[in-house]
Amino acid sequence: AAADQNAPPEATKAFASALAARRESILDAMVQVAEPAIKGLEPDWAAKLLDSFATEVGGEAEEAGLFLRELDHILRQVVLAEGQLHGWHDVVSALRRHALPCFGHTDPETLRRAEDIWGQARVLIGEAVRRALGHETVLRTRQTQALRQISRALVTTFDVAELADVLARDLPQLGIECCYLSLYENPLNPTEQSRLILAFNAEGRIALTSSEPSFPSEQLAPLDLAGLHGSGKPCNLVLEPLHFRNEQIGFVLFGVGPRDGTIYEVLRGQISSSLKGALLFDETRKAQADAEKADRLKMRLLANVSHELRTPLNVIIGCTREALNVPAPYGADLPEELLNDLVHIHQSAEHQLRVINDLLDL
Repeated sequence: AAADQNAPPEATKAFASALAARRESILDAMVQVAEPAIKGLEPDWAAKLLDSFATEVGGEAEEAGLFLRELDHILRQVVLAEGQLHGWHDVVSALRRHALPCFGHTDPETLRRAEDIWGQARVLIGEAVRRALGHETVLRTRQTQALRQISRALVTTFDVAELADVLARDLPQLGIECCYLSLYENPLNPTEQSRLILAFNAEGRIALTSSEPSFPSEQLAPLDLAGLHGSGKPCNLVLEPLHFRNEQIGFVLFGVGPRDGTIYEVLRGQISSSLKGALLFDETRKAQADAEKADRLKMRLLANVSHELRTPLNVIIGCTREALNVPAPYGADLPEELLNDLVHIHQSAEHQLRVINDLLDL
């Protein structure tokens, strides 16, 4: 912040004319040092700041505070545009370094007023930096809370459709205004085809049908990203792979919201784990449904088989019992050999019926 003590010849001129003579060099110096910190500002910001400084230093008492108000307005614009505030100390230093020779050696009161303004400007910048840091801390706390809420919701989700609902509902709380989630059609060959299961942007959620066609994985989405984004303007996206250990699941595209990259990595891990759990749960439900269906078919089959197997045996047992218990069942005495055969048939039929009953019970 040291100023050049070797004053040029114009240092002895009046302040206003000397400042006007050095105006372009001062503006160039201010713009050059502020290059990383002028995000979101109008092109004439340096001219407005220099003019307010010149007016306040060379003006009347009613102009007091003009330069600081203009600087405060600029700093607020930088904060809203998520620019850097620390570099504005360099802007004040450049203004002081190049404007100091304009005061000459015969105007101590004007120089003292300028030094006060520069000192106040540095205090103002320091306060703005502290406010920005405090605001960033609040935002990070809110992001952490929102991330925990999403994590809790995902941990208790065992359905792919419900998982998509959770992301569409909660991701905007993190400042992520668009998201496109896709699953590989064939996890063993993920580069072939993928299917989009979630899409939303700043305008809302995009309706998808169960018959949504798949798309080549290398395209990242079934439609062009500008169309999906809704605004028609280019957008920045973060691509994260979804996998569980070595098993490939799919990928997700996040619209850039928070500048902290760890947020997207944490989301990637949570979504991957939840998707794996949901897919396993789906497999379990399908297996259970298949088992229940097989059980119903088995019961229907057993009911039919039971009738078809038992009925002939019951007829055989009934006929042989009647022939053995009724004297002369056919109007004549039966030969001994035939009676023995009937006894054998009756016993065999009863034995076969017991075997069938045991088998069907099993």
